[in-house]
Amino acid sequence: MHPSKISEVGVKFIFSNLRINYFWKKNMNRKVRLSIAGVILFFSACQHPGVISPNQSEISFKNEVQPIIIGNCTMAGCHGASTGGEESFPLMTYEDVINHGEINSTKPEKTKFYKSITGKSEEAMPPDGPMSDTQILIIYNWIAQGAKNN
Repeated sequence: MHPSKISEVGVKFIFSNLRINYFWKKNMNRKVRLSIAGVILFFSACQHPGVISPNQSEISFKNEVQPIIIGNCTMAGCHGASTGGEESFPLMTYEDVINHGEINSTKPEKTKFYKSITGKSEEAMPPDGPMSDTQILIIYNWIAQGAKNN
């Protein structure tokens, strides 16, 4: 684009950007700039996978969680009742999920099962591709609610 054809909006943006840049360099010492950059970096890197609202109904293992596990883990032939292999284990029942998924707290991020389905462990599951965000959120909230057998 020819410099004479720069729009008025573009010129305003350039000048406002120069003013911010001038203020940034001229009026702030190094510690303040680093502090601001650190705060921005901290909040941009902070990820909260699930949010539990007080009005949210209790997640049902039988009606919501188990169908997700059956559809993604057991039907794929990996964790069914008759799975074979040394590293394979069933995820058919509530007890299977609790024991093999190492679900022992209300902190989903600390459970083997949640780490596996979000790709935060050595073995990301399911191997065919990740579960949907909605499915992961349901499992996250179920664990956060105490992973009840309901």
